[in-house]
Amino acid sequence: MEDTKKRILERAKRLFTERGYNEVSVADIADALGISKGNLTYHFKKKEDIMGAILDTMEPQELKEIPDTLSALDRYFRHLQSVTEENVFYFRNHTQLAGISERQRQKQARAFQIHQGLMGKAWKNLRQRGLIQDEAVSGQYDGLSEMLFMMSVYWQPFQSVRAGEGMEYHVQAWLLLFPLLTDKGRDEYEKMRKESSVNGRE
Repeated sequence: MEDTKKRILERAKRLFTERGYNEVSVADIADALGISKGNLTYHFKKKEDIMGAILDTMEPQELKEIPDTLSALDRYFRHLQSVTEENVFYFRNHTQLAGISERQRQKQARAFQIHQGLMGKAWKNLRQRGLIQDEAVSGQYDGLSEMLFMMSVYWQPFQSVRAGEGMEYHVQAWLLLFPLLTDKGRDEYEKMRKESSVNGRE
């Protein structure tokens, strides 16, 4: 029984990723598995239950590294990008999925809190090292943190409607941050870019 449930969740996640959550029915999942719809609904009454079970396996990833260099911050931006790429099925329906259950809404809120906490410490570290400017207005960096989070959440849906090949998330993030770098920060940024180019990461 557990094996069947696992197969249902794995195939459903694949179909949600390929077609989108709203374009997949319980019957589609059953057909893809070669089982009857009745067999599937024995384990999960409706599609929302399947998605809820998938989401229960996902937890916000709390990083231990608090960025204190631009390279460390770049690693965090790339981490956010990889999370969205690995969970396309989720981020393309992020707002809708918050309505599946209060627990899921709370998990989304927790992910945001983790991000805000990490970024708040990162901005403090980077200011102390003279890599970013002081705030021009109160709350500037809190607002930037929120913007970076929203960009990561809605990056996948935007890419699906954007004409042509989209810009990678970490590149977009640096476009926002670059004007706030000090001269020392811009020197470190250029050094980081050269190292990334050499290592084939750009």
